[in-house]
Parts: sequence; structure tokens; C-alpha cells
Amino acid sequence: MQKNIAAANVARFGADFTTWFRTGVGVAEAVGIASMDRVQNVPAYGTVALSAVHGGVAMGDFVDGKLAWLAEQLGSPSEKYNSQLDDITDKAVNHVVAYASIYRIYKAGHTLTAAALAVPQTGILVRDIAMTVERFKAPDGVNVKASKKAKMKTGFLNALQTGEVSPLINFRSYRALLVASRAVGAVASIKTFKEAKESFAKQKAELELIKAA
Repeated sequence: MQKNIAAANVARFGADFTTWFRTGVGVAEAVGIASMDRVQNVPAYGTVALSAVHGGVAMGDFVDGKLAWLAEQLGSPSEKYNSQLDDITDKAVNHVVAYASIYRIYKAGHTLTAAALAVPQTGILVRDIAMTVERFKAPDGVNVKASKKAKMKTGFLNALQTGEVSPLINFRSYRALLVASRAVGAVASIKTFKEAKESFAKQKAELELIKAA
């Protein structure tokens, strides 16, 4: 693709704007879920309306990724800041919505389901914090972008959450599927973290060899 700096800058702005916008909507969604028994005029939990809201937030993650890719193709490579911003906001939205949903499930009387979801979600949270620290520690020149496996894991968790806030949550069979899937997501998160650490270490060693040459 031919380089076009003006178009690249527009795509980069679009990626960053989409990132911040979907983050704001995601946080507002989580606040609404957690406080909907005290606040009026918010989409009720376990409804098509709220599922549509979260589906839009999840789609925003896909859109900002495509815009960032387009910006790179047009001549505006992603800086470390861009990768870190996308990484942090993705995780922040995922966790605030996840814990707000767990709270709502608990309030609905499904105590065991809430506990069974909270355990793997906390494992994912610990992993995500460790991953973020590793990305910030990585020296310049180390590719800190999420791998394809990590992106697939994020897409999987987003799909789960879209169903989690939909009418499906009212069915016991779906809640059981949700618990099992969240556990799979936690295992996948740990695996991608190990792979990323190995990749960072390998790249860092290669950079040190180049500097020493």
C-alpha cells in the first residue's frame, strides 16, 4: 500500500479516538450495571439493549485495531505509547464490566455462579497486571504488540461478556457455560503471558547482541 502521511494521520487519530470513546462507554456501562438498582434510565441487566451496548464496545476494539493497522500501512507506525494505550484500555474495560456483571449476578441470588466467575476473572486480572508491567519494562525496539493468540483470547472474552449481559444470563445452562468458558479464558491468558515473556526476553537478548557488536 502506497504511503500517504495525511491519510495515515487521520487513521491514527481515528484509532486513538475510538480507543478512548469505547473505553468511556465501557466504564459507563460497568457503572450502570453496578448501580442500576439505584439509577433510572439505564439499560437493564440481562437485556438485548445492554447486550447491544456491550457489543458496540467490543466492536470498537476491532475497529481501533483495524484503523491502527491502516495507519501503519499508510506510513504511521505504532509507537510504544499506542500499543500500551490500547492494551491498558482493553483490559480496563474488560475487568470493570466483568466485575460489575459478577456483582449483578450475585445480587440476583446466584452466589455460587458469581464466586465461580470471580475466581478465574481475578486470575486474568493478575495476569493482565503482570503483562502490563512487562510491556512497560520492555526497552525501545522490543515489539510489545499483542500476539494473534492474545487478540483471539480478548475477542473470546468480549463475546462472553456480550452474552453475559444479555437475556442468556437468565438460563442456568448458559451460566454454567459462562463459568467453564471463563476458566478456559484464564488458562489461555496465562499461556499467552508466558509466550509473551519469552518473546520479550528473546528480543531483548537480540538487541543487546546488536549493541555489543
